[in-house]
Amino acid sequence: MVEDLNLMLGSFSERFPYNTTKSLHDIKSSTQLKDSTPLIELGKLAKLLKAQITKAAILSQKSRIAGNETVLTKQLHELEQSLFYLLSLFPKFHLSGDYASYLLKQLDETVLALVQCMQQIYVEIKEGNENLLSVGKLWSLCDELLSISEEGNLGLLKKHISSSTKLVNDTILEIHDWLEDPILEQDDPFGLDGSSGEDNDGADTDRNVCEVASKEMVEFVQKLERKLKLIKLLLGSFNKSVEVEKSHSRAAVEIFDKLNTMHHDIVPQIDEFVSSIFMLGADFDPEDGDIIEELNKLNTSMKQLCKLVRKLNFKNPMKNKWLENWEAQWQKL
Repeated sequence: MVEDLNLMLGSFSERFPYNTTKSLHDIKSSTQLKDSTPLIELGKLAKLLKAQITKAAILSQKSRIAGNETVLTKQLHELEQSLFYLLSLFPKFHLSGDYASYLLKQLDETVLALVQCMQQIYVEIKEGNENLLSVGKLWSLCDELLSISEEGNLGLLKKHISSSTKLVNDTILEIHDWLEDPILEQDDPFGLDGSSGEDNDGADTDRNVCEVASKEMVEFVQKLERKLKLIKLLLGSFNKSVEVEKSHSRAAVEIFDKLNTMHHDIVPQIDEFVSSIFMLGADFDPEDGDIIEELNKLNTSMKQLCKLVRKLNFKNPMKNKWLENWEAQWQKL
């Protein structure tokens, strides 16, 4: 009936009072899983929710809703049951210790957005407004939940490391371009001013305020480029070389979280190192205190990263042999 539908649409926030990650973490549940895991159930629910959202969206269209209030109410009730079950899994995820912090963070953010978007679409249905945009957002959020389920701890880590690898590669390309024409631009040491390509009249004048980098600086940057290529190689090899039998265990999670922090930290560390070099400009000195400090920090980070990868590959001596060769190449630079 219309009254039942309106009552349901107007009381969503009472049944789902979750608007912060803390409120999600405070959920209590007695849900028991037999021959299954929270990740498996998450994948099932992601598919089910998307299908139920699609049905509800069709029934709630202005041209269909009249006369279908009872059917729509039933469909929304089934949708809410699935959402309740999804929320009941939260203690299983957060209290088990088997899931990496980055996975839990992504899960929290996605489910919180899902609940908020559900509330929005209830308002739109109640007020007779267009809800196509909200439906699209809900589909996207369901796809993200499915991705979390399928990727798991290791898959998500590999995806994050791939992003860092691309950022390192961007820096390599920028350095390579500079080495092609190692000019110190006094007013724009990073070459951020893109206007010179449009106006060649002042090219000679601009060149006069620039200075060719010293041979010492060029050689140092060349060596840095080789180091960055090795870092890219190490990060890129992670997706191919690392295999973990039990990727959802406390032991693996501890290493995964450290690796995730490490690769995220390495990118800004590289950027800061490169900035330190070019900020010195004509005053560049490889023995400069800041340069030595940044170089030592980078060396320390790579040692720690290798140590973590070695722990993951402890059952595969062949893969650790490759790591030893990588370390030998690193030490030569």
